[in-house]
This record gives sequence, structure tokens and C-alpha cells, in this order.
Amino acid sequence: MTSQELYGYNGKIVYINLNEPKVEVKGLSRDIVENYLGGVGLSAKLTYNLLTDEDYQKLIKNPLNELNPLIFATGPLTGTSTPSSSRYSVTAISPLTGIWGESTSGGFFPLSLRKSGFDAIIITGKSNRPVYILIENQKVEIKNATSLWTKSTYDTIETIKSENSNSNLRIACIGKAGENIVKYAAIINDEGRAAGRCGMASVMGSKNLKAIAISGSETIQYKDKKNLMKTSKTVLGIIRTSFGAQFYSHYGTLSGMDIGMVYGDVPGFYFTESEFPVEKITGLALKEKYPVLSYACAGCT
Repeated sequence: MTSQELYGYNGKIVYINLNEPKVEVKGLSRDIVENYLGGVGLSAKLTYNLLTDEDYQKLIKNPLNELNPLIFATGPLTGTSTPSSSRYSVTAISPLTGIWGESTSGGFFPLSLRKSGFDAIIITGKSNRPVYILIENQKVEIKNATSLWTKSTYDTIETIKSENSNSNLRIACIGKAGENIVKYAAIINDEGRAAGRCGMASVMGSKNLKAIAISGSETIQYKDKKNLMKTSKTVLGIIRTSFGAQFYSHYGTLSGMDIGMVYGDVPGFYFTESEFPVEKITGLALKEKYPVLSYACAGCT
């Protein structure tokens, strides 16, 4: 279906098989989006459709098998005026557990994925050499990344932008940990945003996939833009007067360290202890010691 028929969606998914390699664009059905919305829900349904019982049994034994579908997806609110909606999910069978794994991240990469014209990217197979995926307004290329292998995530982002003469590219990539299949490695996008749960970077590394670079200018279609803007404005007002939201805005997620300690939710010493001198690394302590400018995601409140 087209984006005009599926308001809030582009109506397209790009399937990339790194074995051949092969790129195929398929439509997104109304039935799927009505029942699974987007992001993690959409990815779960797509994974279920892709894997046979036999495939899944193989992945339980070896999640780094090339059969493992790595899926980047956004939701219907991503890229809209809705506060805190600039998120993407990345999913696969987790190398850590052998079962479903999901992680999310913010920044500007999610917005670029939406504006590229796709709702999700599905990556299967394994390349015979390091590669990265370049997507510019629905044009998809698989490019040689041999020279990028072993580079840090920051250097990778800078190099890809430079070699494509496109400073508007938003990039999600892996560093040495992902390349070396460290099972808890994080995917980094936008110079510091992290999809850090369930070892998704090791799945990228197992496929010899160094990065995904995206830019786009597709317009997001709204069913009722006026009411969406009105609701977003109301929610934004609530957030801006919330003490908790302001606290996190000033001090980041580390502001919850001391509270987490009280509840035993801050593991230390490789999960053998739940108490340590947390006051040295709280958001307040680090802001006082290292005063830096705030760096927000797209549409930050």
C-alpha cells in the first residue's frame, strides 16, 4: 500500500539479502500495521513471517547464523511533532540468549529512516566482505566497507559522510566490539546514541555489515494533522512542567543512579554487588565535573 492509503506509514519495507547480494522493496499491508503498529511490534511480526520452525531451531543453537533477520524499524509517530518520538528499534534473535532480542535508540537516524521512504529495513544473509548499506530517498546501495573495518564508530560516521559528499547522512554503525562479535556490543548512531541491549551489534558484525547510512526528504502523510498537532502541544506542555522530565533533561539518565541504588537496580562488580560509591557518577556529579552543551534527539522536548 502507498503512504496515502496508510497514513503514518511509508507503506514500504526494503529487504536486503547480503548473500547474493539482493535488494527488494515490498509493500506493507494494512492488516499488519493495524495489528502490530510499528517498531518492535512490526519487527516481531516480520520476524515471525520470515522464519520457519526449522530456521528458529537453528538460531536457538547459533543466533549468529546468517539466517538471523536483523530488522531496523520505526513507528507511525516517528518524525512527527509528537514529543520524544524520534526512536527506532533494532531486533534479531539475541546472541546472548538465543531468543527474541530488541533494542532502541534515538537521535536523528530514526527521522532519516522515516524520510528515506521505508518503514523498516530487513537484513539477512552474510556478506563475503565488509560492507555498508547506503539509502538515499529509496535508492539502496551495498557498498564496500573494507577500509572502514577496525575504525571507531565516530571515525566511521565521519568517513562515510565524506566519501559520499553528504553531510546530511545519518548513520548507525558498529565498532571493534561488534566486528569481533562481542555478544553485548552496541550499535551506535549519531555520534553517541546507542542501541545497547541484546547484542545487536554482534549480529551486524556476524553479517560483515559495518554501517547503515541514510538520508531522505520524503514527506510523512497525516490523516488529521490539525488534531495531531493539538494533541502534541498538550503533551508537550505536560512534559515541560514535569519535574522528572526537567531533571532528566538537565542531568540525563544517570540522574536515576542514586534512586536505582535504593531499589537494588544498579548492578556493580559484574552483577556481584548492588551497592558502590554511586555518588561519583550521578548525573549531577558529572555535570558539575564535565560541563558540556546538551545534545538532543530530533524533536526533543
